[in-house]
Amino acid sequence: MRGPVLLTNLASVALGFVLFVSNVVLPQLLALPRAAGIGLGLTLTAAALILAPSGLAMMAMSPVAGKVERRWGAKPLLIIGAVALALAYGLALIFHAEA
Repeated sequence: MRGPVLLTNLASVALGFVLFVSNVVLPQLLALPRAAGIGLGLTLTAAALILAPSGLAMMAMSPVAGKVERRWGAKPLLIIGAVALALAYGLALIFHAEA
């Protein structure tokens, strides 16, 4: 068994899980009523419009990710993706705290 390949695959599965969870949880948080204490009380349309840019960004970046993977391999791509996710979630926390 090759350790670096195993670690890269495990990290990829973990990041995939994080993305899946965010696609389930974020729409719920946006649509939950403010009275629940954690929701923003948005309509489903407003929540979808807020989440649309992330889907468009993923669609736009997928060819770029393929080129990065072919040129530098999976590990740098995974690191870049993890940093981008951490920054996005950090910004979401900052903007939510200000709301």
